[in-house]
Amino acid sequence: MLNFIKYYLNAKTKHHVDSLFTFDFMSEVLEDDRHFYAFDEMLTFYHWLEKNKQEVIWETAKKPVKSIFKSLKVNDLMGTLLFRMANYYQYQNIIEIGNGLHGIWMAQAVPNSKLLLINEEKDWANTLKDYCDKQSWNFEMMVDNQLNNEINISVKMTNVNVVILNSIPINTNLETIFEMILPYLINNTLVIVNQKDQINLKIWEQLKTHSNVKRTLDLFQFGLIYFDDGQKDVAHLQIIDKSWKPWSGRFF
Repeated sequence: MLNFIKYYLNAKTKHHVDSLFTFDFMSEVLEDDRHFYAFDEMLTFYHWLEKNKQEVIWETAKKPVKSIFKSLKVNDLMGTLLFRMANYYQYQNIIEIGNGLHGIWMAQAVPNSKLLLINEEKDWANTLKDYCDKQSWNFEMMVDNQLNNEINISVKMTNVNVVILNSIPINTNLETIFEMILPYLINNTLVIVNQKDQINLKIWEQLKTHSNVKRTLDLFQFGLIYFDDGQKDVAHLQIIDKSWKPWSGRFF
């Protein structure tokens, strides 16, 4: 709670940011309240997962799919925000590392997009892929189960627009994995660090200091890191939807 209070007090609404990019992001993405058809499809997907009693191998033991889903579920607010980000910026190639459901929200937004799940939990990842393959969703999902081995991304995609970093097994070196992916990142590649306020705080702080990172946006539970060689100045901002600070208008 204390960390959130600190974030809340420091976070800026769009009327208090100097960056045109950030103002545009907050206006067109963060404050977008439109309902897209894919939201209903994701809710149907969630319903299927939360009712699924099938057991799969999870961390060396059998566990019902519905139990795994309960621990990994992306809340609707974050899921719809991820969709709107992908829709607005048309992110085509997405990599999701570790256990999560964030990438599917983003891939749903862009026709003919590609989503690569890098996840050691083979049964879980394949369960997600099998469901998505049976739908009429217009994106390609791929699975790689070897987190600690060399990842040949070039075989699957020419470049990477988004990398999503989730919680991963304790014995996995996230920094090593990221170094493997780094050569495939292009200008304006977005790295999303989930649970940055808790388990991924270290990697969040490390990536912020990377020489190619020119902009970060902190939304408390997750952070956005932008790789851009063209931007000279470095900017680290904590931002918040104006609905959380309705009194913080342009004149105050």
